[in-house]
Amino acid sequence: MAPCRTYLPILALALIGCVPTIHTSAIPSGGQRFTSTDRVRTSATLVPTGATELGIAEAHASGDVNIERLIPEFASEVGRLGGNFAKVDRISAKYEMHTIMQGCGPNGRMCAHQVEVPTFQVQGRAFLVTGGQP
Repeated sequence: MAPCRTYLPILALALIGCVPTIHTSAIPSGGQRFTSTDRVRTSATLVPTGATELGIAEAHASGDVNIERLIPEFASEVGRLGGNFAKVDRISAKYEMHTIMQGCGPNGRMCAHQVEVPTFQVQGRAFLVTGGQP
């Protein structure tokens, strides 16, 4: 029978999952909204002149995810607010240790494993830029 540590990579994948669930949320704060937005431009450095702030938006996920997967979800949330420009204000990563139990060995013996699970978050604001492309 293989030792418990042989199963740790498989266990870590099972805990964090191969397809993480990305969660998004938004809070409207005012401003004119359109019912549909074709394209949302994203920036971390500037807001176009004359842009109207519509609210705040965020996207976060734990496990096997990266910022490249979160930014489009963040931009989609801005689009749901009616915006066509997303300003990224903050990107953060947090790591937590999780203890999981798994059978490892004969007679139903259980082993405890510590697995580090990352959580990534993108926060920012939704804007509407009128008069051409944002």
